[in-house]
Amino acid sequence: MRNTLREYRQMLWVLRGHEGSRAVRWPAAALGSLTVVWALPFAGGIGSYYVAKAGNEFPIVALSVAVTLALGGIGAAWSRRRPWWTLLANRVIGYEEQPDPFAYALGLIQLVDRDSAMHALRRAGLNARTANVPAPADAPELSCRMSIYRPRNCTKPGLEPVNDQALRVLAELGIEGRVSGRDVRSGLDIWTGSAAPATST
Repeated sequence: MRNTLREYRQMLWVLRGHEGSRAVRWPAAALGSLTVVWALPFAGGIGSYYVAKAGNEFPIVALSVAVTLALGGIGAAWSRRRPWWTLLANRVIGYEEQPDPFAYALGLIQLVDRDSAMHALRRAGLNARTANVPAPADAPELSCRMSIYRPRNCTKPGLEPVNDQALRVLAELGIEGRVSGRDVRSGLDIWTGSAAPATST
């Protein structure tokens, strides 16, 4: 149970990172689906009570039993699908999936800027996978590598290339770093013999 609650909080944190205050609609929808699952058996019982109250003849009694079993069965079947969990999980997966494996940009930033950079990228419709790596010789403080991409939920026609958008977002953040061979603050090419440019589209 504790692990489930932790995972639930993590999913909410990811959604809030991408959608801000609009993310509240997803836990609200999950709560609504959970309420429906709980309410169906009670609705079946209440419905069968009023149907049976209308008379004691066999067809009426059979109908009340059928109503109870049908609504109870629907509630049980839906409960096994865990819609309150699936709603959030599917939305989160859409922010983690990279639909085009070639549409990405490689960035280098300082490790202390990782959280703020991730927050800014997510709010801009991007996401990134990060790792601690040996820094280049000419920038020993840039030890956090970012593989920046546009997730499935944010993909639509007419958007600027990932490397250009990532460079702009990080530049607006005012941090030091590099994206696809360009300096974040100046936008100029900075590749030297100690590094090779990243492939991006």
